[in-house]
Amino acid sequence: MRRPRAFLLLLLLVLSGGATAGTVVVQHDRTPVMDGAKTIALLSKGTRLTVSKTNGDWFGVRITVSGKVAFGWVHRKHVKAPEQAAGLEAEAEQEFARLKAKAEALTKEGRFAEAMEVADGFPARYWKTKAGSRMRQYGLELEKRAGGNLPTTPTPTPTPSPKGKASDMEKKAEAEFKKRKAQADKLAKEGKLAEALQALDGFPAQYARTKWAQEIGKLRAELQKKGQFLTADVRQAIERLVGEGKYDVALERLKTARGTVPESNPEAKATTGYIELHKKTAAIEPGKTPSDFVAADPYKDDKTYHRALSGLLHVIGPQGKQIKLTMGKHTMGINVPTVAQQVAGAKQAMALYPWSANLHFFLARVYARDGKLAEALAAYARAIALDHGHTITSLEAELERARVLVRQKKANQAVQHLKPALARRPKDFLLHAALGDAYLGAGQKSRAVAAWKQSLKLNAMQIELPARIRQAEGRPAAAKPRQKLALPELFKSVQDSCVMVNAIREVKGKKAVSNGSGFVIRSDGLIATNFHVIATGGKIVVRVKREGKFVVIPDVQVVLLAPLQDIALLKVDARQHRFRPVRLGTAKDVLPGEDVVVVGNPGGGNVILDYTITRGIVSNRDRVINNNHFIQTDAGINPGNSGGPMFNMKGEVIGMVTLRAMLMTRVGLALHVDAVKGLLPSTFPISQ
Repeated sequence: MRRPRAFLLLLLLVLSGGATAGTVVVQHDRTPVMDGAKTIALLSKGTRLTVSKTNGDWFGVRITVSGKVAFGWVHRKHVKAPEQAAGLEAEAEQEFARLKAKAEALTKEGRFAEAMEVADGFPARYWKTKAGSRMRQYGLELEKRAGGNLPTTPTPTPTPSPKGKASDMEKKAEAEFKKRKAQADKLAKEGKLAEALQALDGFPAQYARTKWAQEIGKLRAELQKKGQFLTADVRQAIERLVGEGKYDVALERLKTARGTVPESNPEAKATTGYIELHKKTAAIEPGKTPSDFVAADPYKDDKTYHRALSGLLHVIGPQGKQIKLTMGKHTMGINVPTVAQQVAGAKQAMALYPWSANLHFFLARVYARDGKLAEALAAYARAIALDHGHTITSLEAELERARVLVRQKKANQAVQHLKPALARRPKDFLLHAALGDAYLGAGQKSRAVAAWKQSLKLNAMQIELPARIRQAEGRPAAAKPRQKLALPELFKSVQDSCVMVNAIREVKGKKAVSNGSGFVIRSDGLIATNFHVIATGGKIVVRVKREGKFVVIPDVQVVLLAPLQDIALLKVDARQHRFRPVRLGTAKDVLPGEDVVVVGNPGGGNVILDYTITRGIVSNRDRVINNNHFIQTDAGINPGNSGGPMFNMKGEVIGMVTLRAMLMTRVGLALHVDAVKGLLPSTFPISQ
């Protein structure tokens, strides 16, 4: 577990302080009143409390518990003074009315994108008020009313300067912009577009929220468009030749179309890269193709391209808003884009990166999650066409397209698409499993069973398939309940499902590594960990131990982020790295005093005690912190354990290790596994 984070920080100590007077009002339901490490009551929103003591951010109050008066502590973030709460509500109402009137005036002129930006400007300090709830609803209403009226390019929203005077940050950003623009203009005039783009790429990240970062983006887009010379017909011809395996002919076609355009031209460079990468991957033996989701993308080294892809990540939170989290001494802003913003951003990026199969693949997921299945199918088809079946991108697109078709009750079409893919990859256990799902959707149970059995033959670690086979065959499900295991037997059965997760980034020329743990929850390579393990950014690496040796899996895709729940779901290529997923239990059946086991990788830097197992008991089944539910345990938990699994003695995961008390011993917390299970339907367009 990394250093403590204020957004989930647990202060487990008895506080005392000087006398004070005053009244506060509880702002959130299930607000905890603490007596040391013990929650003595959960208060409802609106409860008034008389404060008798204060200590730092804590208020000492007396409450009635089971007919007796008890003393406890309430954190400042959960309460407000009555006049302060009333004043905040009044301010929020006034701001809501002002912004709504302004937005409505814009919609009457058909300026929906600008209206949505006005609504997005509702101050974050009002989010938890009644007006905040109404503004979120109004924002969703605006999206529906906008429909197809949104532009393909998002309108930039500059950060306003106070009283018309530019802040120091704005001034510095403007100076940096002018310097880089001058460099880029000079290089562009010399015909050095690639170098001009590189000059713009280094715009400092600390200026990302100024208007000058947006100006850099616009300038970059203009330069890239200037560098485009291929017509649609030539692009289609090159794509067809690559699909036919005529790579040298495709390069000649590009050379003819390029004429006097230099090879360093961005479009010429990307198109050459597209042809040569597919020539390289096509020569690799099937089943050993690169597992990196951008392996056959000519833009894989382009930072701006990766920012475009990150805009299509699935982030759970208030759409169109920014989540602010404090981690140690740093505050992080996480944008939660709306579907309209994601689609607009993807379309803009596609104009600049026309050879990217991955852009279409991730856009298809956005459409599918939003229920726009026809658009999703078209985007999946385009990703498959651009990838030509050479990398994992088209394989994953085939799987997800099949799921969408089954959902549309077009299972026979799914079968027809999967058969050619299996002809190319006859040993792909995931394709066989998807074929079984498609046959079942088409009402052909016997063929579904045959496909699932073939998948199980290729990978026997798919623990979910036997039950589905029995059900399809009309046989009763196994009634034998799972038995408790001895500790050595339990560890042996789960160790292959536990992983180490690292986020590696460069800090002042040196590598900084965030170390954590995780566990495999599906046989297709889906891994659960804590958000704070990877929140630092950088390259994500998963390590697993096989036969006493570490295997490094460098190609990790971020599937879903739920920052407020401190959950991240990752995915690795299960074709090259087989996994036995854990069995997911439920925290609802956990009893205080029950034995539990934690597996993780405590430590940091050069000292990591990999695959450490500790045992303890459940000290409390349900500690509630920031609306998240945790199991408290006395099992040994240390930095590096974050994201790792907590097992019951049947080998079922009941929690994800997340926190430990900094000022008390033997107090650790594991997020209820039910929170992870609740996110599974969102991991892909359609979850089984």
